[in-house]
Amino acid sequence: MAPWIVRIVAAMIFLAAGALAWWHLRVRRAHHQADHPPAQYDYVRRQFRRRIQISMMIGTLAVLLAVETWVRPPMVQILVGVGMLVLTLWIMLLALLDAVAARMHFGRLRNDYVVERAKLEAEARRLRGAGGNGKPRGEPIGRGGDNSH
Repeated sequence: MAPWIVRIVAAMIFLAAGALAWWHLRVRRAHHQADHPPAQYDYVRRQFRRRIQISMMIGTLAVLLAVETWVRPPMVQILVGVGMLVLTLWIMLLALLDAVAARMHFGRLRNDYVVERAKLEAEARRLRGAGGNGKPRGEPIGRGGDNSH
């Protein structure tokens, strides 16, 4: 492939990495302004660290891709190629960790909601079982020991 095409592609990748980093910073600012519980805040903080690191490494990968077209000594080409491979593997690992963390986080949230829903449904059944005045259904409202009208 022609070196100028590689450099254009590298520049586009670099710009995309910058746009991703900018977007992650905007999302982080929005989360800082919102009031989140500690577990949610911790998840968002760790997610930001992983994603900003991925964005920066994609930018570094783009720079290495552009530089690789100018490098002539074979040993330096090998080093640049190994560096690009290591960066690519690290990006893939962080992306996998991000996916696992999201699955675990939202799985915990789902379980919490299922438990809360079961509690609310039990409370609703209990309230439906009681009459409108708090007494069990079937017991007459005007009769009882405390109603002496």
